[in-house]
Amino acid sequence: MDVAFQLRGAKRVIVVDAARTGAAAGTVSRVPGADVADMPPLSGLRTRSYRWDHALAFARWLLGDEYPADVTVYLIEAADLTPGGALSPSARAGMDQVLGLIRRERAFRRSMP
Repeated sequence: MDVAFQLRGAKRVIVVDAARTGAAAGTVSRVPGADVADMPPLSGLRTRSYRWDHALAFARWLLGDEYPADVTVYLIEAADLTPGGALSPSARAGMDQVLGLIRRERAFRRSMP
């Protein structure tokens, strides 16, 4: 839930999380801001089922007009979600892919002299 409080005042938010959708491990999915706007209801939420979409829905409710205007979510398909388990090579490759995508975004490019 701390994520929701940390969003106050942010202009741009990028969330990266593991996913289990049935796709091949390491598959990267990008959830653009327009899709993030449709968040799940907060009713019936339990700590063990709290995910990135719940954090964003809670933040939208909590922050109102202070909610960031630009939110993007990258999901990386996990091979194994066992607590304490090792990161699979395919998931690591997905992380490298997401890092490359983020670094290519205009806001993260360094200015040329």
